[in-house]
Amino acid sequence: MKYLFLCHAGAKRSPTACSVAGELARRRGLHIEMDYGSAYALYGLGKDKAKSRLAEYDKVFAMTEDICERLAQMGLDMTNVCCLDIEDVHERHDPALRALLRDRLKDLL
Repeated sequence: MKYLFLCHAGAKRSPTACSVAGELARRRGLHIEMDYGSAYALYGLGKDKAKSRLAEYDKVFAMTEDICERLAQMGLDMTNVCCLDIEDVHERHDPALRALLRDRLKDLL
C-alpha cells in the first residue's frame, strides 16, 4: 500500500501524519509506503498532472475538508481520498497532534 498525506503547505500536519502512520504500521506488521506533500503545490500542477500524481497512491489523506473540496472541484477521483478533519493549529510533531492523528488513523490503516 502507498499513502499520501496532504496538508496545505506540507510542513506540519502531513509530515507528522506520515510519522504516526509509520509507527502504527510497524506495530501492526504492515508494510506501507508513505509520502507527504503540499495541497497548494498539487493544485498548481493542474488537473492532469495532479490526477497523475494522486494515481500513484492507494489512499490519499487530506487534513481538511477544504482540501478535499478543492480536489473535487478540479475533477479528481475522490474514491480513495479521506478527510482527517485536522485544522492547522498544531506545530510539527506536537504531542497533541500526534495523539489526534493516532486516533484518526487507527481504523484507516
